[in-house]
Amino acid sequence: MRATPGLAVSGLLYGMQGSAAILVLASLVLGPAALVFVAFTRTLLEEYRSSCDERSGSTQNLLRAEACLVRGDAGQAMILCRSGLAAARSRDLRARLGKVLAWAAVTLNDPFVAHSALLELPSEQLDTYLLAAYLACCNRADEAIALVQEARALGEHGPGTTKLLIDLLFRRGDARAIQALVSLDSTLLSEDERRTVEDALRRSSAEGDRALPSRARPP
Repeated sequence: MRATPGLAVSGLLYGMQGSAAILVLASLVLGPAALVFVAFTRTLLEEYRSSCDERSGSTQNLLRAEACLVRGDAGQAMILCRSGLAAARSRDLRARLGKVLAWAAVTLNDPFVAHSALLELPSEQLDTYLLAAYLACCNRADEAIALVQEARALGEHGPGTTKLLIDLLFRRGDARAIQALVSLDSTLLSEDERRTVEDALRRSSAEGDRALPSRARPP
């Protein structure tokens, strides 16, 4: 018996519906497995890139740059970071090199390099200390102070943000605010730290000097 066009079309539609159902079912079953495979592949790729960084010397450049920054040689730290970034392949290493580069630029009062470095950093590498120091480097102390005060209100109220805020208030020359902060957070500062701030305030009052007692540094 010859099939009519109506039956042929109905059969075709039925077949298409069946195929679609199979595809949906397959995606539901294989979806999680596919995601696991993609994640596993990415992990392997990142491990391969990390091994390449070890062989190229980029990882060592990071360690040397960090050591230079700690001992105050920001210029050499910047050179090492740039050299490391030129060859670094792994995401984690590039982020860490970029953060050290940003701190070195801030220490050298180079807002242009600091800005470029910050643009390349993933969001998880950005913190209150680095952003506030960058703003201060750009002569935007008021914005930096507002940022730190907001962070403290949200829970970052500790010795680190207290010292950072004192540093920024010195930049603005706000002696009264510094005295109030030291009194409020006296338990968060050591006796030597309080004495250092008091000595700096006396010198500032006597000489009209707004120089900082110490530079802001990452915690």
